[in-house]
Amino acid sequence: MKKLLVLTFILIFSVQGAVITREDMIVTANQYVPPINEWSPEVDMTTAVDPVWHSWYKTEENEGTPPYGPPYNVMPYSWSGFDTPADLKNDVEKENNPLPAGGYGTSQYGYCDDDIAGIDCSGYVIICWGLSNYDDVQDDLVNYALEIDGKDLKEGDLLRKPGHSILYVSGTYPNCNIYESQADARTGANYPGVVHHTRDVTELGGVYTPYSIFPQFSDESPEDGEVVELSEDETTIDISLTIKASGRIVDGGVKMFIRKDGEPEKSVGGITLEDKEEDHTWELKKEDLGSEEGIENNGEPNVKEGGNFTVRVVARNDIAGNGYKDEYEWKFTVEPAPPIVKSTDPANNSRNVSVDKPPISFTFSKPMDLLVTNNAIQTSFSCGKTWSGDKKVELKPNDYLDYCKEYTVTITDAAVDTGGVHLDGNNDGDAGDDYIFKFTTEPPDVNLDIDPAVANVEEGQSLRAELIANGNRLKKEIECRIDFNSFNSGGWDVSGFNEETFSLSPGEQYTDNFTIKNKGASVSLRVLSQIPVKCDIVSCEGFYWSAQGHQHDHPDENQSPGKMEYPTPWITRTQPSPAKSQKLRADSILPVGLPDIGILLSGWADGYGHILGKYGISTLPVKPDLKILNNEDVNISDSVKLLVIGSAGLKGFNSQEFK
Repeated sequence: MKKLLVLTFILIFSVQGAVITREDMIVTANQYVPPINEWSPEVDMTTAVDPVWHSWYKTEENEGTPPYGPPYNVMPYSWSGFDTPADLKNDVEKENNPLPAGGYGTSQYGYCDDDIAGIDCSGYVIICWGLSNYDDVQDDLVNYALEIDGKDLKEGDLLRKPGHSILYVSGTYPNCNIYESQADARTGANYPGVVHHTRDVTELGGVYTPYSIFPQFSDESPEDGEVVELSEDETTIDISLTIKASGRIVDGGVKMFIRKDGEPEKSVGGITLEDKEEDHTWELKKEDLGSEEGIENNGEPNVKEGGNFTVRVVARNDIAGNGYKDEYEWKFTVEPAPPIVKSTDPANNSRNVSVDKPPISFTFSKPMDLLVTNNAIQTSFSCGKTWSGDKKVELKPNDYLDYCKEYTVTITDAAVDTGGVHLDGNNDGDAGDDYIFKFTTEPPDVNLDIDPAVANVEEGQSLRAELIANGNRLKKEIECRIDFNSFNSGGWDVSGFNEETFSLSPGEQYTDNFTIKNKGASVSLRVLSQIPVKCDIVSCEGFYWSAQGHQHDHPDENQSPGKMEYPTPWITRTQPSPAKSQKLRADSILPVGLPDIGILLSGWADGYGHILGKYGISTLPVKPDLKILNNEDVNISDSVKLLVIGSAGLKGFNSQEFK
């Protein structure tokens, strides 16, 4: 016959369909450990088996004395027995056909539970596991469980070898704290029956295999104890866990909870459970933990700020009509990405930065501790610091910066975000190292002109020219000096120029006069003036020539070619922008772009320039070497569509350029 399990004193196992935990199993196991409710045997022998059974537990009438007699408060061992303490008391004390209690040697009778009262090792584990009957599971007990690794043993798990089953509690195999129903005096117990003790389970020979009826957890991610370092772009993490179970993990059978240090534990929503359909395995996943949506809707902790996290997963394995619930907990640490300088204005290593108290801004990747970060900012110039929110700081110089100077801003790694994480100055992903920012200011914008810059000077004539340094576009006063050079191959006299150091303030103009005299020159004269201003050189070139000896080439023989007075200006331009145009003989508003008409500065070139100027047409002055005056970097063939050569303009020319 089959004995149904009825435990009136453990309500959780009173019927199948219960949810059973490991703690529940230990509570049940303890109900069988001495002292249990005392019982008094009516008989200590039976002839229902062959040979006649004589119980180890003697009646008082048969001179039963300890340990064989009173007090009767232990659960005796009986092969195939499946008694509860209440069943035992009823069986041994009933008036009609009472049963003797078990003892050593009951295995010789095989299944004897109808004739001898007590419980055996497998029956004890079956009851503790909450299974309903003995005959259905005795031989297949391990089929209700998963074989596990010894290091994964927990209370309520099974240690089994052929012929014996043990309920594990704690300890490192083989020295284990266990519950067992035993009938071997060598186990250390002084009676055959249920005992809770610690022993080397291999001392009687044989190797035990560990099993568990509970869900098993492995391959957690992040791993237990792992330090997760977030990158700058990461604000969430993924959590996963492998669950194995001998039964079935059903929808709703798994829950995940997470706790960040200093915060209450929170239930995690949005988890998925995927049946791998092999080896009783499921994969639990939670993606993007700490997303803005999750924080807002599910109360998830903020991951990107970092901290210590504890994950707790509760899973239920449904088997044999019961739910076996266990939980797994692990911890990991999230180190948030350290703050970095995400952008700057101007860009790092910029050149030509304005000296006019330019605002210099730094935008950090994370909210910063303003006080600490302010103290960590070091500059090579005096400035004020203004924050826009907690991520952007603007440095405003207290005075004009110097022209052509490199400045440095250092944000030391003492700067921290609001979470106390130090700055990653070199952007290698690790907190630490200073951030170095450099920029170089612009050169002073000085316009240098010669008036006139080109002229035909006849022999014996003098030309008074003016050198003009214009500070209209300066932003602060500068000290400068004009270097003047004349390239004279003979026949020219240049005098009057004064080389001196002078101050040039914004809006001011410095002028100096010089005189050019033709004393019979047969070649042209070139004068070059330069202002070396720190990181730049401002230069202007003048070009002068003589057409003397070619009067017969002049179109009007009644006029002296050297004494013409032109009523209209000669408009020349050598730069693509009006801001850099050369002032020659008249002020004019010039269009953007280089002129496409050039005039060769030789012979009687003046007339053509003035005629075109009458109609507002600007021209490029082209030197005899075919270089554009004051813009030699431009190739004449890339700009000039028409080159005007005046009368006598080619006399004496024999150059490869013209050919």
